[in-house]
Amino acid sequence: MYTSRCVFSLMLLYHEKYSKVTSYRTMEPLASKIRPTTLDEFIGQNHLVGPQKPLRVAIKQKHLFSFILWGPPGVGKTTLAKIYAKALDAELYELSQDYLLPHAESGVLTLIGATTENPSFEVIAPLLSRCRSRYGTRPQN
Repeated sequence: MYTSRCVFSLMLLYHEKYSKVTSYRTMEPLASKIRPTTLDEFIGQNHLVGPQKPLRVAIKQKHLFSFILWGPPGVGKTTLAKIYAKALDAELYELSQDYLLPHAESGVLTLIGATTENPSFEVIAPLLSRCRSRYGTRPQN
């Protein structure tokens, strides 16, 4: 069985009124508490979220599609996935590739991957083929 070091954030459409959780925030790490929640709060990755760039346009148009964010730790991959999901009133779940495959193949779910590993080598080919785009993320200068 194939095992990958990659962890994916899986986006399933889930209406926000069913996802209200408040009690966990008191014990939440500071980094998570101050994480940007909108593109206007997000700093960096202008090639993805700047004016007329792919993710900003997709969020503005509420366009749902599968993609993989790839880059070093700390550049905002997971934050961008969370901002995208929130903007489309969706919920993120982290799951294994083996679990994702049949659901991605059937079109039941939309996949957003966020990984520090090169997806060409670490993501199984059937999942890669279901993703329309792969975006490289960069460290902030």
